[in-house]
Amino acid sequence: MEETTHKNSKVNLNGKDYTVGVGGIITVPNADLPTTGGNQVPTATEVGKLPKAGDAVAVPAKMVDSEKPTLVQEGDRKSQWRCGL
Repeated sequence: MEETTHKNSKVNLNGKDYTVGVGGIITVPNADLPTTGGNQVPTATEVGKLPKAGDAVAVPAKMVDSEKPTLVQEGDRKSQWRCGL
């Protein structure tokens, strides 16, 4: 299979530069992701060429730690399971 991607090219997304890896994949660390996901248009910058906007790509939202769940038990459990015979 012939390599058709621009490996080692620079791509700007949200004002930060990333390097294109094998297969045209760009790895964005969680800390650099936006707080809300959505489509964004990256800008590719190759050495000796003018920057070029790419196609819109879906960018996921930053993963955040969730709060510790709180379980609330209401009422008396025995009365919840009572059946009328």
